Amino acid sequence: MTTLSELTLQQIIDNLPDAIIVVAESGEIRLANSKARALSPGLKTHATWESAGLLFNTDPQVLQQWMALLRSAQSAYFNIGLSGWHLESKSILMGAEHCIQITGVESSKEPKQSILDKQTARISRSNKLLEITNELSYLLEEELVLEKALQLINEPVAAEEGLILLTDQVTGEFVVRVEIREGQQPILTEKPTGIWPNQGLAGWVLRTRQAVLVPDTEQDRRWIKHGSAKTQTGPLVLRRSVLAAPLEFGHEPIGVLMLSSPIPQRFSNDDLSLVREATGLISNALYNAHLYDLIRNQGARLGGMLREEQVNAAKNQSILESIADGVLVVDQEGEMILANDAFIEIFEKPRWEIVGHHVRSMGEIVEPSGENWFNAVQEWSVNEPSGRAGETVEDTIVLKTSDRMVRVNLAPVFAGGQFFGTVSIFRDITREIEADLAKTSFVSLVSHELRTPLTSIRGYTDLMLMGAAGELPDAVTKYIKIIQTNAKRLHELVGDILLITQFDGGDMPLTVAPTDIQNVIDEVISNHLKNRINVENRDIKLSVEGSKELPEVMADRGRIVQVLTNLVDNALNYTRDGGKITVTARSTNEAVFVSVRDTGIGITAEEIDRVFDRFYRSEDNQVRKIAGTGLGLSIAKTFVDMHGGNLTVSSEYGVGSTFTFRLPLVEESS
Repeated sequence: MTTLSELTLQQIIDNLPDAIIVVAESGEIRLANSKARALSPGLKTHATWESAGLLFNTDPQVLQQWMALLRSAQSAYFNIGLSGWHLESKSILMGAEHCIQITGVESSKEPKQSILDKQTARISRSNKLLEITNELSYLLEEELVLEKALQLINEPVAAEEGLILLTDQVTGEFVVRVEIREGQQPILTEKPTGIWPNQGLAGWVLRTRQAVLVPDTEQDRRWIKHGSAKTQTGPLVLRRSVLAAPLEFGHEPIGVLMLSSPIPQRFSNDDLSLVREATGLISNALYNAHLYDLIRNQGARLGGMLREEQVNAAKNQSILESIADGVLVVDQEGEMILANDAFIEIFEKPRWEIVGHHVRSMGEIVEPSGENWFNAVQEWSVNEPSGRAGETVEDTIVLKTSDRMVRVNLAPVFAGGQFFGTVSIFRDITREIEADLAKTSFVSLVSHELRTPLTSIRGYTDLMLMGAAGELPDAVTKYIKIIQTNAKRLHELVGDILLITQFDGGDMPLTVAPTDIQNVIDEVISNHLKNRINVENRDIKLSVEGSKELPEVMADRGRIVQVLTNLVDNALNYTRDGGKITVTARSTNEAVFVSVRDTGIGITAEEIDRVFDRFYRSEDNQVRKIAGTGLGLSIAKTFVDMHGGNLTVSSEYGVGSTFTFRLPLVEESS
């Protein structure tokens, strides 16, 4: 007994030439094909079987025979109007319901036996198609579908040889995929045929998409002959009669099914009908197999992608948790979606109070010290940032709950131009700040303590050189001058260190006012640089260039004097006798530029980026011969930066260096 769905059975009976009606045991008409509806236009599904009998004939005897078919599987022959009908019933399982299939054939001229024979053949063909449908419905691989289909079709036809030819997707050549010989099982293969879609009977079937019965290949010009049976190289051994039908995939021809026999007139029209209808079922099965293969491949690919995604997620999670700094990820809606263990430890809040909550819940912890970060991350959740490279926010937060100092860096996350949220990196800098404060305090204390004995040393050496202790021998005078020089160097070093500690502690206020920069240049050149050149008896040419009427700048005069003093001292220290120092000043609409150029030893390209670092001194022997602390340029740059300007350097080793600082002009009141 065969079990079929209504949809499958309806598709089968619609392709059959007989009038077919399917009736449930309850007497309800379940299915009817177009042939049955054409004979009885009033025929409707879900109507009673009796009403169907009345539509065909009202003769009580005919109705009695008609109704008897419901009781048992039998055949009946009777007249309906002017037509002779042979009716036969057969039990089937449709879904889970036992039904009766009624088939009939109209004939008014043929004898009863002829009608019975034809009807028997048609019923046999229908049963075979049902069997093919049932068998192929369970197969989901293309090779198995082709192999089983050729076997099932060849059983009722009993051809001596059968082939399924598919076109190669690259070359287009016909390739034998499955072949079967008389009395053998089908064999899967990959044999090229040397025949193309524009050649032979197979090519004609593929192009026209028509099934064909060739009674004798000797009489058909479409058949390609390849010599005798011993030298045959074509797809089929030399045959006389052939059945061929096209195979389609998605309404596109993909190949040909061919059955052959060495006997002329071997096949009938019924065989052709069976092959034609069966190839339609095979095409559907191939399509289903392709869909299954596609779904399986897609499933495997998606499964692989999912596994890869899971592995990457695990790796990213491991990397995230291994980061010593706290990491907080906020999506574009402002919801905190990820926080690592370091973040939880810094803020001392359980993860469930962080992840899944809006970032505004962090306000009670970070405000008011972290207001810049807090406002930025909320603002970006409402108005997306511009996406410019380097668009970040830095802030320092003092936690209310633990008095920790935390430095935070906030950056937006973009992918393909789309804003996905923000990432914040938190670093606990409490110990660093405490260490810096302790260091600054210690250095400041030591520096102040050093100043007292240094002041005494310098004072007494000055008195001794002035004759307060009487006339001194030349050797003693020489030693006292050495003590005086080194005490002065040590005093300057202490002063520089105190300035550095003031910078780091933020205890370096500026008294900014309109300042005559030309007056500052004149003072430094006349009162300091010229005096050093004379005292040290140096052979250095000095030149002042540029405008004499410079606009006023906004500056702390004392600090700018110190900046220029450091620069000219640096130029004098590293310029040999016979060299030249040039001070140049010029102005623009926005700032004044002051340059100090020397013809000294210069700076190498490798070291020029480090000249403003604290305590940095070159390893060059010419530099090491000259006393210095490595703080002068660093202090000068810090003072210029505090004024809103900048200090730059250009140099060529062995030729000289040029240091230039810029200061903003006094803004005119509107």
